[in-house]
Amino acid sequence: IRQRRTVVAADLQSLPPEEPLRRAAEARGLTAAAAIPLHAEGTPLGVLTFFTPHADDLLGDDWLALEGVAGQLGYALRRIRSDEQRARRTRELGVIRDITAQMLSHGDVEALLPTIVAKAMDTMQATAGSLYLAQPSDRVVHCVVSLPNPPDSTGPVLAYGEGPPGLVAQTAAPLLIQDY
Repeated sequence: IRQRRTVVAADLQSLPPEEPLRRAAEARGLTAAAAIPLHAEGTPLGVLTFFTPHADDLLGDDWLALEGVAGQLGYALRRIRSDEQRARRTRELGVIRDITAQMLSHGDVEALLPTIVAKAMDTMQATAGSLYLAQPSDRVVHCVVSLPNPPDSTGPVLAYGEGPPGLVAQTAAPLLIQDY
């Protein structure tokens, strides 16, 4: 992908025996492979890979046509991803607009906090969410909304630096935990 060129492996036996590609090909009686990068506007998007039992099948002028197909596929993938990103951003802006309108028309912002968390969860397709408010004078954060818990449940109070909410309050930086 990095070199943006087609790579042909006419002899998969030359790959190290522990290579997953070699093991998978051998299990199917395939001895040769070719990989065509998929990219659009300089962005790598994937690889179109072909396997064959005969290295001779990878020779000839068919490569120009296949590379053309890969180019079109790359462009189509980029377009799909751009459309998905645009749709997601439009949904996010809609949520922000709705919350802002509710805050302006509703005098009690604290009563809207569960709605704000629920809308954020919906936007992120999350199954749970919470909102901690900081009390800088005491250097603590207090959980004021925790969904899908009952609305009358009170949440924990965490010191700055304690747990993800306390760490975010302490550093004032976002935190992404991959496997929480």
